[in-house]
Amino acid sequence: MDYQNKVVVKHNNLINARYNFTLSEMKLFLMAVSHIKASDSTFTKYRIYVKDFIQSTETKSQNTYEKVREVVESLMKKIVEIPRLNGDSVLLCQLF
Repeated sequence: MDYQNKVVVKHNNLINARYNFTLSEMKLFLMAVSHIKASDSTFTKYRIYVKDFIQSTETKSQNTYEKVREVVESLMKKIVEIPRLNGDSVLLCQLF
């Protein structure tokens, strides 16, 4: 899939959310988000191929599959703090 021409639109609350991603984690997150359609009404499983992720990172590393696994495991442990629309509280959630 060509991720170079994908557009990702983020709600202000997600932009203002507190998280700390590495560059690789952000790329993988945005690749996942780029699959979501405005018409999606439920959570849908999407597939990201390792070769696409490797191309997006332009890595020359010999252990690319291990690196991808590390990025995925790291993202699965991340907690994101998103301000609620009312501004009085925050939503804490895991992305994956």
